[in-house]
Amino acid sequence: MSFFSKLLQRLAGEEPALPSDEVRELFAIRIQGMLASAGHPATLDLEAFTLRFEDGAVAYLGNRFGVWSGSHDSDEREHMLVDIAEGILQIQRQPKAPASWEDAAGRLQIRVRPRSFGTITRLRFALEGFEGELPDGPSRKLTEELLLELVLDSPRSIMSLPPEQLETWGVTLEQAFAHAEANLRASYPSPFTRVTSGVWAAEVGDCYDSARLVLTDAIRELPVHGDPVVLPANRDTLYVCGEGDVAGLSVLLDTALQASRQPRLDTLQPIVLREHGYEDWWAPEGHRLSAAWGELAVRNRGSTYAELKELLETGFERDGDDRFVAHFGAIQTDETERPRSYAIWPPVRGLLPQTDLVNIIGPDEEQLAMFVPWDAVQALGGLSREPNVWPPLYRFDGPPDSTSFAALRERALEVRLMSELD
Repeated sequence: MSFFSKLLQRLAGEEPALPSDEVRELFAIRIQGMLASAGHPATLDLEAFTLRFEDGAVAYLGNRFGVWSGSHDSDEREHMLVDIAEGILQIQRQPKAPASWEDAAGRLQIRVRPRSFGTITRLRFALEGFEGELPDGPSRKLTEELLLELVLDSPRSIMSLPPEQLETWGVTLEQAFAHAEANLRASYPSPFTRVTSGVWAAEVGDCYDSARLVLTDAIRELPVHGDPVVLPANRDTLYVCGEGDVAGLSVLLDTALQASRQPRLDTLQPIVLREHGYEDWWAPEGHRLSAAWGELAVRNRGSTYAELKELLETGFERDGDDRFVAHFGAIQTDETERPRSYAIWPPVRGLLPQTDLVNIIGPDEEQLAMFVPWDAVQALGGLSREPNVWPPLYRFDGPPDSTSFAALRERALEVRLMSELD
């Protein structure tokens, strides 16, 4: 066995431990070698503990090493090395934007994103070792839940743009979106086809069907019953029906359920086109499909919060942060009503998701305030909003004081609990 092979075994923990400085160096050398083998050679700077690529990009190894060294299982460490190298490669493989606006304008397109995407991406990059801010690329708010993002189309990939790219090209956000919308119109002039009575879809299959919701003039012309409700479930799925069409809304619901089981899901949040523009659509109380759409909405939000919770807890554990991240749950109180979301506020430091109801453990840890509506919690609980996070999380530094807790208990609801949703 070669000297280097022995060192790699010792790096994986199969022989007596090396001094920490040598472990750090061998970790960096392994990552450097994997990247070079994949066609991305980099220069190792041990003092800064970074890898610098030929294009000037830098991969910071400090946090990555911290995560890797926290494992004491040799097989797990070896897998983690591969995952770390692949994470760096994913960043390096991103294509570069054209230098001139003239070369870029014809390739601009639009992508629909849930607002949670930016938060989750930043947290993932932080866990991968990206140090510093990760600003969002050029985008604009569509509704409370959705964003429209400018991207650059190419034959093999869709590229997100760095935030300063439009300034580099010398164009405004409005000009860039106007070009992207024009490109979308020109790519397929009549994208909407009838699926069934009252239901229309854009299913061109070019990865930009969901973005065709920006073609509001064409959507307003569709013969639907009521204001158009639009479902941009994934990049190749955009369905439209009228708000007053129960059968059509059932078709959209089935489409959302099918999309939830497939890869490349964008969002299960329907939106409605009003006179002033789009807004998020929620089935009103008493609607025949209120319970079904409500359950889908709660489950969708719950899965997003679960991903957010996992990422935050991983980062907190790495950083020695003892904050608690409350679980987002859902309960059924009546078969005819939509499920309601809930969370538990314990007597510790932590973060609370925004839910319909909150169960609060009192200052003496023996009393409970059960099923307190969110508006009361927000008004009386002394919570503060966690910045730059979507969906919303709220900070608490322990239980509410005795006076606030008493007021919250008075606002608690009498809830007949039927079941808890998985």
